Amino acid sequence: MCMYDYLRRMSAERLIAHRRKCSREAAWINDRLNVNPRLCKTCIARDTALRYVFDRRTTIKFRPDALFLQKDRCIVLEYDEKQHDGYSGASEETRTMQIAGVIREHAGKNAFVFLRFNPDDMTTRRHGGPSSQTRDEMFDKALRIIEAHRPPARPNDPLCIYFFYDCDSRSIAPGLTRIHIRDQADICILSEKLMRLGWSSISDNLNDSL
Repeated sequence: MCMYDYLRRMSAERLIAHRRKCSREAAWINDRLNVNPRLCKTCIARDTALRYVFDRRTTIKFRPDALFLQKDRCIVLEYDEKQHDGYSGASEETRTMQIAGVIREHAGKNAFVFLRFNPDDMTTRRHGGPSSQTRDEMFDKALRIIEAHRPPARPNDPLCIYFFYDCDSRSIAPGLTRIHIRDQADICILSEKLMRLGWSSISDNLNDSL
């Protein structure tokens, strides 16, 4: 089913909700690109089916919210309202591996970082977790830390970094390497966690630059 047919079959209420979600998502991604100009320069697609990103050389129709191809890695940014609670961890894992497989085949990248950002409440945190502004600041800081590290030459699988997800969220991919960021303490040890996974620091003054 094409996007036109999908939207045409929606009820008026669902269509309004869908458009509101797209607007909220697009605004958030725009903000992230505005404060991360280096990331912006490497963006090759936003909410576009992979079959069109790679000139119909694949039949995969998954639509990452934003896709970035950098020299030594591919970054996939996903804006997951309500922690994608309508999806199972197994289906999310399959989707992640298929996206990585297509990009590896057609763009020649081996290292993948999937950034999964939940803008909504966390049930395990008082008052739902950090404020929206704090979350954005933490995400931007985490991204700078990630960019200050070089991924291993032959990573075992994609790295998924979950921002503001509950530990027991049903949509967390169970078989993939993952890092959780829920508060400032997790930001402080992100570099250490990356290095444990074989990433190497490319900044001698990492703390001074953040």
